[in-house]
Amino acid sequence: MLSGGIATGVILAGGLGTRLRPAIGDGAKSAALVGGHPFIDRLLDQLAGGGVERIVVCAGYQAREVEAAAGREHGGVPVVYSVEEQPLGTGGALRQARARLGDGGAWLVMNGDSYCGIEVEELAVEHAAAGLEATLALVRVENAGRYGSVEVSPDGRVTRFLEKRAGAGPGWVNAGVYVLSPRLLEELPAATPLSLETRVFPEWVERGIHAFARPARFIDIGTPESYALAQQFFMETGGAPSKTDTSC
Repeated sequence: MLSGGIATGVILAGGLGTRLRPAIGDGAKSAALVGGHPFIDRLLDQLAGGGVERIVVCAGYQAREVEAAAGREHGGVPVVYSVEEQPLGTGGALRQARARLGDGGAWLVMNGDSYCGIEVEELAVEHAAAGLEATLALVRVENAGRYGSVEVSPDGRVTRFLEKRAGAGPGWVNAGVYVLSPRLLEELPAATPLSLETRVFPEWVERGIHAFARPARFIDIGTPESYALAQQFFMETGGAPSKTDTSC
């Protein structure tokens, strides 16, 4: 179990992956081979190695392919599935999983199409110390405009989310890794398509979101170009986290 009583890790793997289809066809993004292994393996490694006792995979599009790639256990940790019958977005999928598989504690959540080389136990420790309902991992990248940047106050709270825009330059971005409290998870509306990134987090800013900002490698596989970079990185390094390399 992670610090703060976090027993469950979650991977959000239900996306359609429309932009990536020129590279992988109509398969599931999280199941795409990267460096010889399904991409979701990298996230399962982080969660199982970090100390969670159960992993929930939120699947939707090509759910059977995702399950075939992830299996029913990883590193001795059981893997269970919450499958959405219609697209619910990241927030809706998470709320469905909470209703079906909730354990009463905070959850450590990862987007299924990005990798961030942080230490998840360190993230859990800092979330517990901050005493807020949500903690977001942030990384600094050279081209923040591609993702939309995040502004942070001197005391480590998220103050604003900025939209994607060309020419934004370097900045802190959402790394797709979160610790979310039971209160936040249970306030998500049930059976409603909902985005964590564009609706839930911006609306939660006034209630307090802690920023876990670290220099770490961040890679997404959302486009053919970024998928090719991920292939190169994992083939060359095997996926070892780098605390200084923040390129995408």
